[in-house]
Amino acid sequence: MTQLTDLITDYLNHAIHERGLAVSTVKGSQAWLRNFTCWLEDSGYPSPTMEVFTVPVLRRYQYTLSGKGYRPRTLHSVFYSLRSFGDFLVTSGVLTVNPVKSLTLPKNDAARRLTVSEEEIEALLEACERQRTPQGVAFSRAMLMVFIFCGLRRQECFDLRVSDVMLSDKSLLVRSGKGAKSRKVFLSPPVHVALAEWLAVRPTAHHDWLWYYDPARRIGEVGFKRLLDELKAVAGYKDADNIKPHSLRHACATRLLRHGANIKDIQVWLGHSQLSTTAQYLHSSEEQLRSIADLSQLPQKKEEQKEEKKPEREYKRVRRPMR
Repeated sequence: MTQLTDLITDYLNHAIHERGLAVSTVKGSQAWLRNFTCWLEDSGYPSPTMEVFTVPVLRRYQYTLSGKGYRPRTLHSVFYSLRSFGDFLVTSGVLTVNPVKSLTLPKNDAARRLTVSEEEIEALLEACERQRTPQGVAFSRAMLMVFIFCGLRRQECFDLRVSDVMLSDKSLLVRSGKGAKSRKVFLSPPVHVALAEWLAVRPTAHHDWLWYYDPARRIGEVGFKRLLDELKAVAGYKDADNIKPHSLRHACATRLLRHGANIKDIQVWLGHSQLSTTAQYLHSSEEQLRSIADLSQLPQKKEEQKEEKKPEREYKRVRRPMR
């Protein structure tokens, strides 16, 4: 009987090379599938084979995660990975039926969306100016501005190459978008200037990645986390857990809406396939909600409108003397 770990490896290769899924998506699936196999080993299934990939065993795994306090939204993420794996096994002829589809998951809870205020964003940009070297200033300012004002996903930003920055066209070409889709993102004047300044001082390297780390490597998730933590500390937001790459993307979408962009344009800007996904990114501020409160009133009656009109000026009748 085929080992479960071998089939998981086949599935992950399929996800990368055939389906073209984003690296972050594949890493997430890999983590949950590894969690499942570790649970199997701890539950008395050493070297698990396909014989244990059944409804009763999957249900026990679900109950274990629920007992540990996992949110329904997290459970849906876990079993989405397992369901995709099961679909792959059916397509490959290993299974005839996907057992994950027989499970009943709890109703999804509301997402907890982290937001970043404009004051926090301004403080982070000011912190960039306090880096140790002019090169460090240019690098941190350019990279942070791409997150803040272009709304790129984390991996999309990391995967940018020098050739993807088109200064003459004032645009960025996002080649490695989610689902292997590319899109063009146009640059506001501050971002355009910041990228031009970074390219002017970017050191010579053996690679063409935009975000230089050393002559042989680009900056990645760990390096950017270290940079962001440093900027947060300088800005006075060391313990602010809301400031993350994805919350900066949310804040960008919300600003676009507030400044008059329609939701379809925001969908294209963010690279979403579904409009419903875009809607989850948009946050209304308290000021916006206050400003639209009057729009909820019923239309006034004509008599009330007349009363509210400014009274006409009264003229006294002047008697003319008789001749």
